[in-house]
Amino acid sequence: MAISKQEMENARKYFELEQILLRTNPQVRDILVKANDGRGMGHISRVINFITYDLIRNRTEVIVNRKFIEKVPQGVIPIGVEDLGFRIDLDPYFNGGGVPKRYQKFAPVDNDGKIKLCGCIDQAISDYYSKIMSGIHSDTKLVYIDDQNSPETAFLDIIGKFIDAQFKAVKEVSNNAGMAIEMETQDVFRESMWQAYKRTRYIHLSSSMEFFKTAAGGMFSLRGLEDKVIAAGFPLSDLNKKKLDLNENQKETIRKELIDKYAESCNKFFYCTFGGGDGAEKVGTTICEAAKSLDKVLISISDTTGKIRHHLENKGYKVMPVEEEGVYKVTGKNGDLDNVYLNLKYGGDHLTTLAGADVILTAAGSGGTYEAIRTCNPMIILPLPRPGNEQDYKAAGVKKMGYGEILLVDECQTSKTLEFYKEVGLEMGEGINAFTNDSVSSLVENMLTNKEKYTSIDLAQRDKLFGTEEMIGKTIYLMAEHLEPGEIRYYLDLPSLR
Repeated sequence: MAISKQEMENARKYFELEQILLRTNPQVRDILVKANDGRGMGHISRVINFITYDLIRNRTEVIVNRKFIEKVPQGVIPIGVEDLGFRIDLDPYFNGGGVPKRYQKFAPVDNDGKIKLCGCIDQAISDYYSKIMSGIHSDTKLVYIDDQNSPETAFLDIIGKFIDAQFKAVKEVSNNAGMAIEMETQDVFRESMWQAYKRTRYIHLSSSMEFFKTAAGGMFSLRGLEDKVIAAGFPLSDLNKKKLDLNENQKETIRKELIDKYAESCNKFFYCTFGGGDGAEKVGTTICEAAKSLDKVLISISDTTGKIRHHLENKGYKVMPVEEEGVYKVTGKNGDLDNVYLNLKYGGDHLTTLAGADVILTAAGSGGTYEAIRTCNPMIILPLPRPGNEQDYKAAGVKKMGYGEILLVDECQTSKTLEFYKEVGLEMGEGINAFTNDSVSSLVENMLTNKEKYTSIDLAQRDKLFGTEEMIGKTIYLMAEHLEPGEIRYYLDLPSLR
């Protein structure tokens, strides 16, 4: 049988790629991944889905918040930082040579909800950026910045001059180093973000190109930098896929065991998850009030930071621990609530619980959105206020692709945000509604009745949106080997943003 030109081309491509994948020296830590997070653990949760790939694991060091070091996979070396939220804003510098500004990205709190006090701000800033700088050395081949909202990381030399520290540009430390920056579904709303995209060699879209284009609706522009973009799909490890890819019998087992143990009068399970992001704590009261109309539904609210528990207690709810460590039962102000728990998870595992839910409510953070999509369960998506409409883009993608419905908290009902939704083809009252007690309860009831509307988009279709651990690992590997963005797309058969 004759071999077609396409088959010959594919064989040649495969052979060339295999030769490139043999170049590495696994004894040298030449890939630095910045994955610390000023809000929660979104960045480290994302990168652990691909830094475990065999060809980069032993080459990689990862910068992570010290309290999340235990999440770093074996074989990867962690560099722990004490992230107090102090940053340098370079927008004034890039907007005409002004003086960069110090700012606090968030107010760090301890376990009791009290704001931590720190010493000299300049010292905190210097310590933070010094830790990042310590991971760059003469053998470094790639600095991967998993946080487009901290673009100043690409300009350590400029920061050093401002705070009188001996910081150098990446290229000054290692002539052989390149930089990559992660881009999420988000407007490029700051000049320093544009400048970071210009300075870095690669822009890694931490999303599916199909999802991104559907969400943006053609309104997104990178001002000529489109050729730098590489998209290998939503990062999700093989292990996490197994936890989420359950059949209906497996899901029913999870639901039944939870209901039999905690709420025998219920027959459905509603799981709400918000990660550790700012603003999530305020939604707990609305869900608890909605629960009164959903008395046959067992409701679990994931509260990894304890913020929701504190907020409910401050609003007069009783929150009492049960026998499982970290699980709490919520009782209404008048004792009129019997179906709501905090941190109730099947086997203590978040992803398995997510997969077993009849209905999911999630904030539109990176991991939470993509994991919920993967379950094939009906989902209510609740974007929280974030710079550049970051969560609104993902919410729009979920709605437009038929995976779920959007509810907006009060802070996301501004004229500017509603105009954004209008530009991507969605309007209030037509696919989007306000987040209220009634809207939550009615939407959950509707989804339980019309479940097939959302579950008809099967896993085979959704799987196309996800990148494998190997695919994204190879993407990072080829970046470290300094292939051009177009070459990486060619060898890995990835789409172009153009």
